Amino acid sequence: MASGRSQTSLREDLTCAICFELFREPVMLGCMHHFCRRCIEAYWRSVRGPASCPQCRQEFPNRSFQTNYLVAGVVEKVRAGSTPASIRHLEVSFCYS
Repeated sequence: MASGRSQTSLREDLTCAICFELFREPVMLGCMHHFCRRCIEAYWRSVRGPASCPQCRQEFPNRSFQTNYLVAGVVEKVRAGSTPASIRHLEVSFCYS
């Protein structure tokens, strides 16, 4: 069984850098960064100019991404093994760290 520290690290790895929540419909950009589908779509609608990654700022010729089913499956396993309160605690503490 994973330790509390490794579970927290895994949850942080599966957290969207835009909304600070566990991924929902995770997608991967060409730079290999992951975001929730809705988050990256909203981000791209809010910026002028070329599509870019909110984390590394790499620019892309078009606004495309790939659905990452592997990450989606891992997120669902983490959600299934966590209580709603522990997920909220993680999201709040991650947001303010």
